[in-house]
Order: sequence, then C-alpha cells, then structure tokens
Amino acid sequence: MKRGVIVLLVLIVLPVISADIAIPGTKNVEINNYITNINDFPDYVFFSSGNLGPGMCPIMVVGSDGRISDYYKFCDVSVYAVLKNNFNEEKINEINSDESYNQENISQYFDSINAKEVISDLEVYKTTSIISAETSKNNYYSIELEKVKTLPNSISKEGDYRIYVYLAIALIALTIITLLVVKGFKKKK
Repeated sequence: MKRGVIVLLVLIVLPVISADIAIPGTKNVEINNYITNINDFPDYVFFSSGNLGPGMCPIMVVGSDGRISDYYKFCDVSVYAVLKNNFNEEKINEINSDESYNQENISQYFDSINAKEVISDLEVYKTTSIISAETSKNNYYSIELEKVKTLPNSISKEGDYRIYVYLAIALIALTIITLLVVKGFKKKK
C-alpha cells in the first residue's frame, strides 16, 4: 500500500519537477523582442501579458526603447496597445499582485480599456543543440494598430563561434592520430 502511494506521488510530482529540467544535449538561447517603431505611437502605452495569469506571466509595460520584457518559457505572450488616457498603472499593479485574477478577468479588463492586440504568439523560449554557436536571437517587430503580428519583421542572431574552432582543432588532432596509427601499422608489415 505504501509503495503504491509513493509511486502515485512520484507520478504526480515528476511532471512538475521536470518542467524546468534542460534536455540533455541542448542549451537555452536568449530571446530578445523589440518593437522598432514604438515612438510612432506617442498617444499609446504598450504592454505585454501572458496566458498563465499574473503569478507566472505578469502584465509588463514595454519601455520607450521598445524592448519587451522576458517571460517564463510556458507563457503564451501577446502585446497590446492602449490609449494613454485609458491606461491605469495602479490597476495593472493590482492585477499583478492579486493571484485571484485569471485569464478571463484579465481579458475583461483589457476589453474595458479598449486594448488592441498588436503582437501575438511572441517567442519567449528556444533551445538549440549544445554544439550550436547560437547564443541569442533578437526579434524586431514593426507594428500597426490595425493588424496583429505573429512573425517578426527581422531577426538577428548572435553566437559564440569559438565552438567551431574547438571542433576544427579536435578534427585536426583526430586526423593526425589516425594518420600516425595507419603509418605505424604499415611499418610493422
């Protein structure tokens, strides 16, 4: 009986624990998202919000530099625009600090302030092979208030290309060792 309870607890807890465990052979890529033309809309405030509620995916204001804040990997993030006179930062802080707010309450609040979704499905998490040189990815969005963007206008990637130097050195060393071994076998014959 005790063994069955322990197995049941492990089966219930294991998926929660493994949610943040890295997959062997992979590494995280830093994702940065930017609105490039944010200054074209001086009468608007832009903010991002995720689907898991304020605890995991809080509502965050996009800065004047256009950088959209980072989110937890399981957040399904959208960016919204609202007229400055409809925006209430105190209400946003209240929502973020109150765990009783759920996605339905938040959506109703966004409707009440006439928030317009301008970006959906924002990329917030990416993994790549451990041997990949890619270390970060920058997504640049040029938005329009009448359209919802799902893909960035441009992407730039940054990487640490030393991995290729190390791989080249290892391949050269392997080639030299192989040649020496083959040459040694030929001399013995």
